Amino acid sequence: SVKESEDMWQVYEHMASEEVGASKLREDLEYLNRFMTFLGKPIHEFKSSEKKASLHSALKSFTFVLSKGKCDDSGKDITKSSALLSALFNLMKSFLKCDLHVPDVLSDLARIVELLARSSFNSTIGLDSSYI
Repeated sequence: SVKESEDMWQVYEHMASEEVGASKLREDLEYLNRFMTFLGKPIHEFKSSEKKASLHSALKSFTFVLSKGKCDDSGKDITKSSALLSALFNLMKSFLKCDLHVPDVLSDLARIVELLARSSFNSTIGLDSSYI
């Protein structure tokens, strides 16, 4: 378990950069809860360069979890959380409405949404209904 601190997102990013770590995080509810809580922070909290760096690390870690992590049990897979996509879209909308210049953050958010959509797409039924 990773201690909660300012640099915990760098620890998560490093952990998720390897397939084994990304796979562990893909089943880690504590990680999901921290990620969702972090995404739900007010936009003005991301004005400092330290907070922007933490947000970038958090988004990068989740990108690794999606792209490198494996989970055979869909009941344990945190990427299937129905609240996840809403939180990502809300953060994206907030950044688009504010005066912060954060193209890297918007790019990271778009990449995560793309990976979520790709991982849940089924050629027979389309997108998994939990995301709609």
